[in-house]
Amino acid sequence: MLNNQRDHFDAVYAADPDPWGYRLSWYEQRRYSLLCAMLHKPTYERGFEPGCSNGTLTSDLAARCTTLEAWDGSNEAVQLTRDAVLQHSNVSVRHSSVPTHWPSGSFDLIVLADFLYYLPPDDIHEVLARTVGSAQPGCMVLAGHWRGHADDFVTAGGDAVHAILNDVLGPPNVGNYRDADQTISGWTL
Repeated sequence: MLNNQRDHFDAVYAADPDPWGYRLSWYEQRRYSLLCAMLHKPTYERGFEPGCSNGTLTSDLAARCTTLEAWDGSNEAVQLTRDAVLQHSNVSVRHSSVPTHWPSGSFDLIVLADFLYYLPPDDIHEVLARTVGSAQPGCMVLAGHWRGHADDFVTAGGDAVHAILNDVLGPPNVGNYRDADQTISGWTL
């Protein structure tokens, strides 16, 4: 995450700890329920969620993972996530940005939700290369993005992001859900 993006998101979260309504909006609650319903196993040994935002999805994922790494490039988002997962001792929350940094070791779950459109295509490709490089055999990669467009998107929305995902990872082999507002895809690597 570039410094100007970090400053932008720090200001967004400082003004509103739930700027997209992840905690209160029925639409967002439904989206997260659909994302979690796409998970193909009841539990995962080690998960990674870059771009964890305010920790709403992180809390849901924590219940499904033995250990979970949650990262965000915004200091404000990291603090909100730490607050959201206080009851989950299995979650490690870190202030860090992909693809510049990546956790060591391998994962059996990687969740790429609602942040890839803030990256340029080359960085998305790098995130996917690191995803493939750190995936244990059978790793679930789950991606969900809004299909609309916002002024601060670097890549033009969820459809463009998922086109890159499909080019790199192939067609989703676990499942795919798409409606007028969102697209959710799952792969087993």
